[in-house]
Formats: sequence, C-alpha cells, structure tokens
Amino acid sequence: MCSVYYANLTAEKLQRELPFSVLEGYSPRLNRGIVRPTDWVDAICMSGVLQPMRWGFSPSWSQEDWKAKLINIRAETAPEKPMFKAAFRGRRAVLPVSGYFEWVDEEVELPSPQASLFSDKPLTKIEQRKYALVVRGHDPFFFPALFEDYLDPNGSEIRTVGLMTCEPNGFTRKFHTRMPVVLTGKQALEWLRSGTPDLLGPPPYAAMDAIKV
Repeated sequence: MCSVYYANLTAEKLQRELPFSVLEGYSPRLNRGIVRPTDWVDAICMSGVLQPMRWGFSPSWSQEDWKAKLINIRAETAPEKPMFKAAFRGRRAVLPVSGYFEWVDEEVELPSPQASLFSDKPLTKIEQRKYALVVRGHDPFFFPALFEDYLDPNGSEIRTVGLMTCEPNGFTRKFHTRMPVVLTGKQALEWLRSGTPDLLGPPPYAAMDAIKV
C-alpha cells in the first residue's frame, strides 16, 4: 500500500540511476517533497521521457468525472485483468521516489509522574507513529506503474497513473499488509523495456530501512 510518498531529487542524481529526457515544455518537480493521490507526478514512460501524470489510474473508457479511485494496482493480477491488460503491455512507467510513508500504532510509556501509585507497572498509551520507508543505498528508487489516457466528459485529456503493489516482505509486513513494488534504476530500466512480471515481487528483507519521522 502507498498513499503518500516524497521526492527530494536533482536531475543529476536521477540521471545517475536512470537516464531520461524531459517532455518538451515541461519543468519537472523533482524536489517537490510530499506527494499525495490526485497530485500531478513526475513519471518516466517506456520511451524514456519524463512527463507529468496524475496519480489515480482511470480507464480510457470511463464515462465518469475523473476521480483518483485507483492509486494502487495489484501486481499479481494486473497482467491479465481486463482493466490493466493493455496498459501492462504498452503503457508502463516508473515514478522516481526518495521514500514513502507508513503509520503504525505503537505502545509508548507515559511520563513517570502519571504512573499509578499502586502499581510498579508503568502506564502506557497507544500512539500512531510515522515512518519513512526507503531502499538502502538507492536514492532515488522507483515505483513501477501503469498509465492510461482518460478523456473526461468535458473533453479534457488526463494522463492518469497507478502504482504497482505486492505482498510485503518480512521487514515491511509490520507496517502494512501490502507494499509498493520498489525497483533500483537497473530494475526500473528492465521494467520499462520488457515489463517482466518477475520484477514485481517484494524486495529482500535487508533491502529496506525505516526511519521514524
């Protein structure tokens, strides 16, 4: 699962991981900080061109006003699911990322003055803690994605994109029952070139790190 990520990048840093060109007339927002669903995001498509896409996959045949219903796409079923099958074959992309956020409930001890006078056991409470999840040794890393050009009822064309998710690995399982697929630059290039489904599984346990923020 991924609903918030962040990107603190430079063009030089991104080029070292994955060479790209920029869509004519577009100014990338690589150092944009927090990114949320419905935002316009920087994405690199199969031709290697970085361009804007709107986070929230919408099928081209949809007759509804655009809504970000599909921010995440299950990697296990996307190759054969009718809604994603054509995009999986010919409209693949990657999003450059510095990290993504997850929130977990943690038990924390209350300050000693609030402890019970009648028990040696400290009082505790549950607090929601925020963590940034990153790929060790890779900044940026990449979310593989699928995109679709959607024509809204008013005639406006929107290039929409959804991120691929998979089962968590042993490290990320404590944060959520799903995780975004994460790729290094070399893996991202292979995804754009071939769309190999084998790339869409969880990374090794030691590949990930979590930073309390």
